[in-house]
Amino acid sequence: MFERKNKYASTLSLYSYSIECPPPNMTIVIDGPNLAMACGEHMEFKVEGIMQAIEHFRAKRCRAIVLVPAFYLEYDSVQRSKEGFTVHPAQKSHNVLLLNQLKEKKLLFTTPTGDYDDSYAIEFAKNIENGYILSNDRYRDAVFKKWKCFECSEANEPREQYCKLCHVRRPKVMNAYVFLFLFDSLSFKIY
Repeated sequence: MFERKNKYASTLSLYSYSIECPPPNMTIVIDGPNLAMACGEHMEFKVEGIMQAIEHFRAKRCRAIVLVPAFYLEYDSVQRSKEGFTVHPAQKSHNVLLLNQLKEKKLLFTTPTGDYDDSYAIEFAKNIENGYILSNDRYRDAVFKKWKCFECSEANEPREQYCKLCHVRRPKVMNAYVFLFLFDSLSFKIY
């Protein structure tokens, strides 16, 4: 089944799993930009990495969905690059058509351009049963940020577990687990 290895500080609540036979009702939320850039060795956004991850989890009878900012599905950055403008590799996809096909099949969902897309991945995985995130992101910025008490609206520091005003316990930041991955000679692996 699952072999859980705690690789990080318990504050982060991040775990790595060795997946042999995951339950078929597991939903994997794929951090699309993180995975595609890792596949492209952080030099280019390779949609092939996303496809490998989707195929890997579908073969294990899991539901896999991808989240990417909306601008990856636009042809603007590709066109600007062809016209000689400098476009950062993380801002363009070489296969916009494939991303749009994944969106039509309801395997890919977009986040608003300019929004912090990691928040969407965390919330999506938290709010579904058996939700897991596939990313190499440690989500420190999400875990270590000020939080507002839902009882009294007091702003509290990131490391405080209880509200300083009404002593209500901080809600869990991440209720989902994060799988870490790597590309070894362009083949997808989870570790």
